[in-house]
Amino acid sequence: MDRERLQRLEEQCIQNEPPACEAACPVHVAVKPMLAVAAQGDWDAARGEFTRAVPFPHVIAACCDAPCQAACVRGEVGGAIRIRELERATLRYGGERAQGAVMRRRKPGRVAVVGAGMCGLSAAYELARKGYSVTVLEAREAAGGQACDVGAEILAAADLAADVARVVEAGAEIVTGTTVALDVPRAVDAVAAFVPDAAAVLLAVGPAQTGAGAPFGCRVDQRGAVVVDPVTLETSVDGVFAGGGVLRPGEPWSPVTSIADGRRAALSIDRRMQGVSLAASREDRGGYQTRLVVDLEDVVAEAPVTAADPAAGFSVDEAVAEAARCLQCECLRCVKACAYLEEFGSYPGRYVRHVYNNLAVTRGRGTRSANKMIDSCSLCRLCYEVCPTDLDWAEVTHDARREMVRQDRMPASAFGFALEDLALATGDDFALARHAPGTDTSDVVFFPGCQLAASDPEHLERVYSHLRERYAPATGLLLYCCGAPADWAGRSEVYEETLTGLRERLDDLGARKVVLACPTCETVFAARLPGVETVSLWEVLREVGPPEGAAGSGGGRRVAVHDACTARYQASVQAAVRELLATCDYEVEELAYGRERTECCGFGGLMLYANPGLGDVVAERRVRESEADYVAYCAMCRDRYAARGKPTVHMLDLLFGDDFDARARRRGPGLTQRAGQRAALKRRLLVDVWGEAAPPGDAQAALRMSPEVQDLLERRFVRPEEALAVITHGEETGRRFEEPDTGRRLATLPIGSVTYWVEYELEDGDYRVYTAYGHRMQVKPPPWPPAEEWEHDDGRVWRCALGDHPLEARSVTLTYLVAGFPVKLPACVDHGMVLITEALATGRMLEAELALEDK
Repeated sequence: MDRERLQRLEEQCIQNEPPACEAACPVHVAVKPMLAVAAQGDWDAARGEFTRAVPFPHVIAACCDAPCQAACVRGEVGGAIRIRELERATLRYGGERAQGAVMRRRKPGRVAVVGAGMCGLSAAYELARKGYSVTVLEAREAAGGQACDVGAEILAAADLAADVARVVEAGAEIVTGTTVALDVPRAVDAVAAFVPDAAAVLLAVGPAQTGAGAPFGCRVDQRGAVVVDPVTLETSVDGVFAGGGVLRPGEPWSPVTSIADGRRAALSIDRRMQGVSLAASREDRGGYQTRLVVDLEDVVAEAPVTAADPAAGFSVDEAVAEAARCLQCECLRCVKACAYLEEFGSYPGRYVRHVYNNLAVTRGRGTRSANKMIDSCSLCRLCYEVCPTDLDWAEVTHDARREMVRQDRMPASAFGFALEDLALATGDDFALARHAPGTDTSDVVFFPGCQLAASDPEHLERVYSHLRERYAPATGLLLYCCGAPADWAGRSEVYEETLTGLRERLDDLGARKVVLACPTCETVFAARLPGVETVSLWEVLREVGPPEGAAGSGGGRRVAVHDACTARYQASVQAAVRELLATCDYEVEELAYGRERTECCGFGGLMLYANPGLGDVVAERRVRESEADYVAYCAMCRDRYAARGKPTVHMLDLLFGDDFDARARRRGPGLTQRAGQRAALKRRLLVDVWGEAAPPGDAQAALRMSPEVQDLLERRFVRPEEALAVITHGEETGRRFEEPDTGRRLATLPIGSVTYWVEYELEDGDYRVYTAYGHRMQVKPPPWPPAEEWEHDDGRVWRCALGDHPLEARSVTLTYLVAGFPVKLPACVDHGMVLITEALATGRMLEAELALEDK
């Protein structure tokens, strides 16, 4: 990600855009924070928010034309917030905050301001605070301009005097009862008697005072308005600026617009004094329409609060109630829709900076603190669907993963297990490409995908038989993986290798069409195998009809359809599923987030591997959307929701099953059990469908474990096959530890990049497993230092099984990536064995591994 893309994405996110009220206000009063603290009854803070933006709060609260209130989006739902009334309340109930520091050191250059209305006073206030000598010349006997004419019942004389006094306190001089001749060609000459050698002049008189002529020789338009640069407010005469009523003859008085003019002119004069560009990088654009989009769909209409005594204004309670009606406008559509974006406490407009910084960290020179955030995204693109500006956060994180892989900085712990599962799904234990029994060609190939094959192998066999009977007798079968996990993990090279293997097998079968049962596979085929004609299994079943007995079997039962996130743009698939449900007489409930706005189950993008806890949160949030039983047509979605206790069936359960409730309650295989399910399916198909002998295999003892231990292995990503391999190695070689008091054994074996440990005991010829764990750190024991007595910190005493003698404390080095840690661990020197306890592996070692992966 380069800086240009970073800035583009930051600007694309509108969460930081101001609410409509603040944007419409020419001086951008911070209405949102003002009302937030007012709703809590903190009137001192509310007054501070108000007066921070306006130098003359009494005038604005009493006389403002309130463009903020006109723009308030609450006006569409119940009525706009009474902002001006609340501004008055802040002055009434909040204590006055002391003015900020004033620049007392005078800067060179004098400024003359002609007119003591809101524009002239605002400019004088700003310039005086910056240290300039400012003199305000006013023809009337009192400063305030048109504010003097509104009447005491609206604006008390004392309040107006208090606002004017702020200008004098800032250091400006106000001279009243002084008429400046505007018909003098040179402004500096007109003010010379009061401000000798004025470096700049601001014309801020009302339109009635300018008459029909051109004041100070400035150019005027047909309306008689002084023509100024819209950005700087400089007139056609060098050094002369104009603002307020002279720019808007015939228009209603707007005190807040005049104040904004004064502020803008002051900035221009300040820049002129410094000899820098008047126009460069100006952001003082006055009132404008915000880009912020606020979702009002779920906002309840609520009428504005009416003051019991309109003349007195809001009481404290009334003001608090009215402030509480403020919606605190923000976008956050993506964050509200996505538990992942909510998880990390911010929003894409800020996250993108974290991603940029994360990718910029060089090894050893910082911490990649955004690794987990990047790797936790489900890549489902719901954010894109709900975003008013089409910001695709999935694209950002997906690109970031590829870049992390390219830099060799992707944490192995994030997706290592998923990539191993992919390798198994494309390896000899599962991969299979066969023509239909008795044929040597395939008109059609059924490609069920790796997850359906793992979730419910029996359904796959029934579907394959149904396709050969009803759709195409010469339907071949291809068991393989589409490669999506590699793509999600950012492993482009592995993804391409998988696609190559898939193409080769399709070419070998020579079919003209592929029937796909998995929406993820359909997405991959559409994007990467566009030359292959595909059709969804659900479209085929709609065409040929479900098996006998399925039609009408639902009996009007109400079910909620969950669309897989990878089926987001597969409208024809979504339609076919619903038509099949109607055929089977099920009443369909559409979830709030469905079809193109569907949610992820927590598996997509490999979220469940990188951040299992968040994956569970996502699934739990989804299952709470409806009381109805769920129907899914993605095997992983079904298993994810069933694991959360939500009655969920797969579409194939409805079409090929016979007990809805039993199928809905069935707990599918966990992530660690899926490879074994696939391997068993392949063996069974070769025997049952193609009549081949079962592949030879070694007779092995079975593993026994409680449900709690099964869950433990699932959380730690230890497959039963790996646990059995560790035990078998320990039994065959004798290289294991034993606990004499309990008879339990502890074996270890490196498999791939992980060293696994399994604690077990013999039980009637099988193995009873009590726990299993792993670590990526490697142990480098030799040369052995002198022995020390080992203190058993967990109270357990292990002995080496080969020598049947106690362990000794020895210094070893634990290494991972580029780091090494000298530690003392129990060891058997005679046989070169070092014991890594469960507490150490799952505690300090795991913490160190994760920390090193972020370096």
